[in-house]
Amino acid sequence: MNLQITDYYRVLRDAVRYYPVANPVRPCSQLQTFRLLQRDPRQNSEVGTDTLGVIPTDKNTPFFYSRSWELSKFDANQIRYQYPVLTAFEIANDADGAIFQGNISRTYLLELSVLDTFLGDKAKDAPQSCAGRPINQIYLDTEQLLDSVLKYLGGIVTATTDVDPVEKIYFLPFLGYAKAQAQIASYSVKTYPGTVLAGDNKALRFIRVEYPAKNIYGTKVQIKIKVQNCPTVDFANDALSLGSIGFESGCKNC
Repeated sequence: MNLQITDYYRVLRDAVRYYPVANPVRPCSQLQTFRLLQRDPRQNSEVGTDTLGVIPTDKNTPFFYSRSWELSKFDANQIRYQYPVLTAFEIANDADGAIFQGNISRTYLLELSVLDTFLGDKAKDAPQSCAGRPINQIYLDTEQLLDSVLKYLGGIVTATTDVDPVEKIYFLPFLGYAKAQAQIASYSVKTYPGTVLAGDNKALRFIRVEYPAKNIYGTKVQIKIKVQNCPTVDFANDALSLGSIGFESGCKNC
C-alpha cells in the first residue's frame, strides 16, 4: 500500500479528532481543529480569520476538521472552530527518480504548527487556567500538543483485521485496544510508515510562532514526508493528427 500525501493529511486530521480530553478538563490541553492552509502562513491571510478559509465542502476532505463544527452537525451556514488549532502547510516538494519517464517519488516539506490565543489584559483567571496563561505558557502548551501529534504520526501502520480485510491506515495502539476490547479478534500489520517517517526526521527544530496583531501564538516544526506518486497518465497511442503541432506553429517570419 503506497501512501499518498493526502493520506498523511488524513492522519493529521485524525490526530486532532481523536485527541483525548485532558483530566481535569482544560480546553487548551486538547486539540480542537485541524486546517491544511491554502496560503503561506507568513501572509497572515487565513490564520486568525473567522473560518480559516474553509468552505462547507471542506467537511468531507482531509483538509479540515473542527470539533465544534462536528458538534453542531456540520451546519453549512455556520462554519466554526476553536483553539488550539493544528495547521499544516506545504513549503515545497522535491521529485526524485525518472520523472520524465513517469516514475516519481516525492519528498514533501510540511510545516506543522499548533496555535492558541492569548487574552492579555482580558484574562481574569489564574495563570494556570487556559484564559489566564501568559504567552510563554502558551508556547510550552503548544509545544506539548505538537509533540503528541508527532507521536501519533510515528505510530501509524497499515494493517488488515479479521473485521476488515482491506489494508488501511491505523494508529497501532488503537488496534491493540480494539483487540483487548474484543472489537476485533486479530490484526495483521503490513507496513510501518510511521517508523519510516521517524527515521527520515531524526533531528527537528521547533520554532515559536507569533501573530501579535491577532493575539495568536504557538510552536511550529518542519518535517519531511516521502511518498511514491500515483502512476502518471498513459497517452492514447491512436491519437489522430500526429505531427500537426510542428515547426509551422512557431514564428512565421523566422
